[in-house]
Amino acid sequence: MLIVPMVAYHDHTEHDVDVIATEQGIADIRGITPKEREKAIIENCVHPDFKKAIWDYCNGAGEKNRQHTYTT
Repeated sequence: MLIVPMVAYHDHTEHDVDVIATEQGIADIRGITPKEREKAIIENCVHPDFKKAIWDYCNGAGEKNRQHTYTT
């Protein structure tokens, strides 16, 4: 599995996924908010070489009409 900052299209909801496992670690995202999921996935599953780029992207999400929604 490869964690990337953005894809052109995906066809599933956050309710379809409970746990994400990669070679970097495991993120249990059951029962947490989207922002908490974001943190759990990035900190536990993203390769260290890409964490900064993905955090930079996520921190800018919502700006410049990137069409992401987050609930705090």
